[in-house]
Amino acid sequence: MIKFAVRQPSANAKSITTVGLSLLRLERTDVVVNARWDLRDKKLLKGATMTSWRCFILLIIIPGYNNTAIYNAVKYTCDVQEGVLCQCVVDNKFAKQQIQYYVNVGLKMNLKLGGVNHSIPTSSFGTISPEKTMFVGLDVTHPSPGSTSSAPSVASIVSSIDRTLGQWPAAIRVQEARKEMITDLTELFQGQLRLWQSKSRSLPANLILYRDGVSEGQYQVVLGDELPSIKKAISNVYPPAEVRQGVPRLSIIIVGKRHHTRFYPTKEEYADKTGNLKNGLVVDRGVTSFCNWDFFLQAHSALHGTARPAHYYVVYDEVLRKLNPGQGPASAADALEKMTHGMCYLFGRATSAVSICPPAYYADLVCERARCYLSEHFAPTGGATAASESSSNTGMPAASAQVALHDAIKDKMFYI
Repeated sequence: MIKFAVRQPSANAKSITTVGLSLLRLERTDVVVNARWDLRDKKLLKGATMTSWRCFILLIIIPGYNNTAIYNAVKYTCDVQEGVLCQCVVDNKFAKQQIQYYVNVGLKMNLKLGGVNHSIPTSSFGTISPEKTMFVGLDVTHPSPGSTSSAPSVASIVSSIDRTLGQWPAAIRVQEARKEMITDLTELFQGQLRLWQSKSRSLPANLILYRDGVSEGQYQVVLGDELPSIKKAISNVYPPAEVRQGVPRLSIIIVGKRHHTRFYPTKEEYADKTGNLKNGLVVDRGVTSFCNWDFFLQAHSALHGTARPAHYYVVYDEVLRKLNPGQGPASAADALEKMTHGMCYLFGRATSAVSICPPAYYADLVCERARCYLSEHFAPTGGATAASESSSNTGMPAASAQVALHDAIKDKMFYI
């Protein structure tokens, strides 16, 4: 004879909740009302209760409609106020139990927890050693139409911290609206160099920077404004003796996405299943600058429509030509093209090559995350407009506080 132990649902709920909440060190009430605990007045997220967790991430399910305000509030609370990693999923998509959706969520969570999703052979980098080279991405986002008068521009920086190029911590700064050149670049760059030093116990010998969001008319402004700021950061961090010897070497490449250049296959054998040229296409003559160093790279395969290649323009180089002595500029160009294409396979939340190289792509994502923190400025709706107008009196300091990342996530890929 089989006997079953039977308990009231409220008793089961109390047992489960008591154990679960105690393990998470969350506050709860001992009074049960209709099999529920009244947690509305309890603060569930406390920095002090998270100190014992080395790998901790919240999986937050949000509604599939009208969820922008919820998403922005969650990201601001976790990234800025509490310093807790979080992964948001949409309820209706999560409920479908599609393996591809779960895989994408898993890729993001692994990156946020410090993992590495992809790697490529070191041969893809040619003479450039990833162990001695810090790759950097820079971008700036500006207020969109409909933003408040107090909305600032936001600058972001990301950089690699090890030879796998799997982790790219980021930093954010606000600056004067519509200003394309980065104001606090020296401080931002110093921070990333110190982070590399803390992880690798040394400073990189090479710095390769991919700068996004610059129009063709501003290339010289980058050399006039941002290059001196980077050089100053180098002088502040590196020993003077190494700086005098030309260490580290620096290269700056502008990444262009907003252009009208397209390439089409002339033979069927050159086309993929969507009718575009096969990914990996490089064009460095004919339609490129005659006197300067630039090329187009279509690294990805478009799912629909015509694939748009990325345009890479080298405005400053101390690395590639130096590491290819006696072989002419063509060898340095080939090395850069191969390396950039290889890096397009390293974008952490994709399983195929992406359209632009990860440093620029990640910097763009960081800017998008900053817009979540500043949503009352960038996308005011309803009561948020009043909040933004009242905060405009405090000016830039208030906006700076809104994008000040919590110390616990500064070296994490919180933005992915």
